[in-house]
Amino acid sequence: MTQANRWQDEYAISRTATISTAATFGAASGEIGPDLNKFGMYLTDHPDIDPGQAFIDKQKTAGISTRLGRKGASDTVVVEYRPGIRSPLVTFPFDVTPKQIALPLWLLCQENVTEAAGTPFAKVYKPATTAAYETYCSVLRKTGNPSKSQAIHGCVVSKIGFSTTEGEALGATVDFIGRTYGELNMSAIALAYPDSAPLLFQDCVVLLAGTTININGWTLDLSIDHKPKHHNAQTVVKFIAGMLTGSGTIDFPLSNATVGDSLQRDAFVAGTVQTLSLEWGTAGVEGHLKFEMNVRYSGAPISADDELVSALPYEIVWDAPKAIDEAIVITLSDAVDRGI
Repeated sequence: MTQANRWQDEYAISRTATISTAATFGAASGEIGPDLNKFGMYLTDHPDIDPGQAFIDKQKTAGISTRLGRKGASDTVVVEYRPGIRSPLVTFPFDVTPKQIALPLWLLCQENVTEAAGTPFAKVYKPATTAAYETYCSVLRKTGNPSKSQAIHGCVVSKIGFSTTEGEALGATVDFIGRTYGELNMSAIALAYPDSAPLLFQDCVVLLAGTTININGWTLDLSIDHKPKHHNAQTVVKFIAGMLTGSGTIDFPLSNATVGDSLQRDAFVAGTVQTLSLEWGTAGVEGHLKFEMNVRYSGAPISADDELVSALPYEIVWDAPKAIDEAIVITLSDAVDRGI
């Protein structure tokens, strides 16, 4: 018997234009994952793939004291446990590089994404302004038995969680929800990977209320509730997008001279919206990533380990008088023309 080891598994993502298109992950396919014809994703853990099978399970009256399977020795009809429809799901955890996060962010924000012409193809992501979907993807687990690899097609992103702290890289978890699940024969296809290194916490420049500060850690969860609709079809035919919500925490020393002490606690009590930005790299240069957001604190606790820390939970909000006229704007340069 052939043995399949966990370390043999590889993971990949490829953009598709429609919900019903299945990516091939071919080396010369012209498809775009983290890079052109490069689909491999360096994950930090092996995810579980939920194939999305639901069942219609209603007990029937059959004159027996147990649940019912088939009624009759030659009957092929199962009356109590019938397959239904539910969207397949998977979560990819990884250390962020601009190339690895560019497509997931597009799959989250959809039509309100722009891309500048010419290298390094700077992209700007904003909350959606319409209900339109303009991009999808296929995600893949290439197994130790590649002829039995597993794929989810017609995916969008329902949530991206970012987190980072001292001595770590910027991490992300991306939740995909898809249309169909199935096997894909990858025996003749070798996955190629992008050539970019993870972004490190130590290289991040943070501004709060216009002032550069040092922080201990930061998190941000961006979520959209995509409702899969299959109507009377055998598979999902479309998604209905909900609102974009965002929340997180920012931890910084209470001793910070310009934003510490009671200043942020006062902002929480007053309901004052603050502008927060985190930036890696240089604008207009490959490898750049910047988060700009208007945040309203939902608390102002103080914690202590080796120093007093203001651990501020927040939510992102639209606030017209602020410098950015959006709840959040994400800018990224990855030298890949994605045709946005």
